[in-house]
Amino acid sequence: MSLLRPLTPDDAPVFAALLSLGGRSTSADDLRAADARRGPGDQPWRRLLTAPDGRVLGGAQLQRSLFIPPAFLQVSVLVFPDARGQGVGE
Repeated sequence: MSLLRPLTPDDAPVFAALLSLGGRSTSADDLRAADARRGPGDQPWRRLLTAPDGRVLGGAQLQRSLFIPPAFLQVSVLVFPDARGQGVGE
């Protein structure tokens, strides 16, 4: 099991790279702009990273889904290819 920490604004480039692995082409500036537009009603919303030795291996994102009822949440777990198979996403 990997320990998670909250994403900081400085982590936007690495999280954008993780999201791009999942087929969502985005940039650090896109993430920061989207976060700036979020209001209190947009919660819960979380982005987390695992970086056991300072090197980010993967991350997770929790959000309300746009396509299912509002009481449901969607979780995305993304792991860099070189860290896969090591339990990072568990």
